[in-house]
Amino acid sequence: MQKKPYNILVIAGSDSCSGAGIQADLKAVTFMGGYCCTAITAVTAQNTVGVHSMCLLPVSIVVSQIKAIIDDLKIDAIKIGMLGSKAIVSSVAKIISASNLDVPIVVDPVMVATSGDNLLTKDAIACLKQELIPQATLLTPNIPESLALLDGNYNCSSVACMRKLIKPLLSLGASAVLLKGGHLQTKSQKVDLLATRDKTHKVVANNVNIGAEMHGTGCTLASAITALLAQGASLIDAVLQAKKYLQQVMINASTTPKGSGSLVLNHAYNLNSDYEVKL
Repeated sequence: MQKKPYNILVIAGSDSCSGAGIQADLKAVTFMGGYCCTAITAVTAQNTVGVHSMCLLPVSIVVSQIKAIIDDLKIDAIKIGMLGSKAIVSSVAKIISASNLDVPIVVDPVMVATSGDNLLTKDAIACLKQELIPQATLLTPNIPESLALLDGNYNCSSVACMRKLIKPLLSLGASAVLLKGGHLQTKSQKVDLLATRDKTHKVVANNVNIGAEMHGTGCTLASAITALLAQGASLIDAVLQAKKYLQQVMINASTTPKGSGSLVLNHAYNLNSDYEVKL
């Protein structure tokens, strides 16, 4: 029996290094068994060191891409990453709302690149909170993004502090929040908190330390979760499976081409084993 295709629409920016953004989304969704449609919001010139330049696409082009996909294909889930401007945030929020798609929506509030480059303005963050996050099935901020969403009124340097962020993050309107604790300076484990209005789960993974920063972890995790939700996985199962996948692409990052900055994830880690072809 032919497997049903699951169509995931990803709205995000392009990364010329292919470690994050649309390129990472495509790879993660494909690995998880989904078909990835894309609406590109921005073109960035970046490498493993940082973002050298960025060009936001016209709002009309972003909206046209989304409309073209929605009008033609049955979309099973949506992942939203880098948006870049208030105008794009608002337009994306409006077209998704008007489309009445009853599908999981994962919002990864991309604000700062791994290199530290700012990718979202303050007025765009305000619009994100008002118009887009309330539509989200899942919001997936890291700690710096969470603090930006909460107007810098909090500080966070421990898991106990992370727990204090959950309630104000949920108050932004998303059905659930995955607060990622990768920025905490822990030696052996990384802790994320997955929270709904009823319960908070502590998701623990062994710390992957291969001697360098890694590029694209947030995009990869959010896209993998989205693809799994599209296939009917529960929220907790989608997060756990996606975390296992992320662990492997991080562990195998050292097998990807190396630049002089952060490591690029190996999204197809299990395809790199030696094999023999017999004719």
